[in-house]
Amino acid sequence: MYGAFVVLGPCGRKLAIIAGTGYDDIPWEHVSVSCGGRHPPNWQEMCWVKDQWWGDEETVVQFHPKRSQYVNLQQNTLHLWKRIGQDAELPPLNAV
Repeated sequence: MYGAFVVLGPCGRKLAIIAGTGYDDIPWEHVSVSCGGRHPPNWQEMCWVKDQWWGDEETVVQFHPKRSQYVNLQQNTLHLWKRIGQDAELPPLNAV
């Protein structure tokens, strides 16, 4: 499921999705999601996209890098990432 898609999301809005993996020797799966409007996708929409592209027991992350490393090529677009062959480290459940 890699390429560009426009799908109807769980909230009834059209979601524009671009999905790719391991291109240019970058060992990450990546999905970008936008709604084509003035607002970014909401939590329910991002959870739905995660469930379409990854399994229930796979950890996928949305990064908030240092401000000096921000890249914003498309307003109101959010991104999900998963490193190929590795599971992301999470804090202990009792700390959440």
